[in-house]
Amino acid sequence: MRLITEHLREENVGYFAHAKRSTTFGLRLLALSMKAFLHALIPGLCKRSTSDGLKCMNDEIEALMKKEACESQQNHDRQHA
Repeated sequence: MRLITEHLREENVGYFAHAKRSTTFGLRLLALSMKAFLHALIPGLCKRSTSDGLKCMNDEIEALMKKEACESQQNHDRQHA
């Protein structure tokens, strides 16, 4: 149980919100990996789909991490004000 609660507390997110976010990213990665395999077999297909998709996901993750860092700092500031 600690494996679940500790990570959720570290990420400051509820179980279902975390499950939704993680599942969404996982499904998107699965779709991108299928496009990469398709591109490996037929190079003219999905020429930039995988790299563009990964760049987009990376931007989303960085924005999410930045938002969470700001929220964490605000919580810290409130507790020590």
